[in-house]
Amino acid sequence: MERERDSGGGEEGLKRLARAIERFGEVYQRVEAEKLRQMVELEKQRMQFANDLEVQRMNMFMDTQRSNHGKRSASNGYSPYTMKRAFPWDEQVDVISSDDSSSSDMEMETNIESDSKQLTNNTTSDQPAKERTSEGALVRRAEMYQEYMKQIPIPAHRGSVIPFTSWMGLGKSIKQLYGQPLHYLTNILLKQWDQLRMGSEEEYRPLDTIIHPCKAEATIWLMEEVHRHTSSHYHIANLWLSDPMHHAFVDSIFPQLRSKS
Repeated sequence: MERERDSGGGEEGLKRLARAIERFGEVYQRVEAEKLRQMVELEKQRMQFANDLEVQRMNMFMDTQRSNHGKRSASNGYSPYTMKRAFPWDEQVDVISSDDSSSSDMEMETNIESDSKQLTNNTTSDQPAKERTSEGALVRRAEMYQEYMKQIPIPAHRGSVIPFTSWMGLGKSIKQLYGQPLHYLTNILLKQWDQLRMGSEEEYRPLDTIIHPCKAEATIWLMEEVHRHTSSHYHIANLWLSDPMHHAFVDSIFPQLRSKS
């Protein structure tokens, strides 16, 4: 009998010990879960603070770079400024085309002639006179736009490192920093490059951690130089004709051009 009582008491003690260990485990889990929640909350606050600090740093950086670039440009007789007014190529003025082409440009001239014929073929004989006049005016505006963009010099002093997360974001920073518009074709290309990233593994990764900012900026200026000096206004007019929202990619930034002596 005594052995049975001892055995029963021992089993009861083990059960109580097991329940105590189980309760201790539950309390420990709750404590650890609370600690994890607090750590996550602190990490969120830290990330928000770092983000706010980065935005403030970028704003200060852009202000400083704009100020320094403005001083360098003023000393060279070129002062950029932004102004909201009518586009120069919308005015009815004559533009003298450059005749600097050489025999090595025959292939380019062939492409320009092809664009010209394509635009002319779009204006068929059964179109109303008003529509033909509208297309002719569009070609004229494209020609004036191209001549205007050709006169804007590419910045010679580029020592900045611009943080960026997207191609269009970098383009916007460049416009603000140098006070210059980017060519319509450049803006379209930057938009297409951003669209290429959609659905990729690196879609949400900041671009400046993939491509060095100096290399990315140099790439944009190289494209800009090509678009400013080699683009056909017939090709631009064709694109404008097929895109009624093309004005969204024509920058309303008008730098003061250096007067020709």
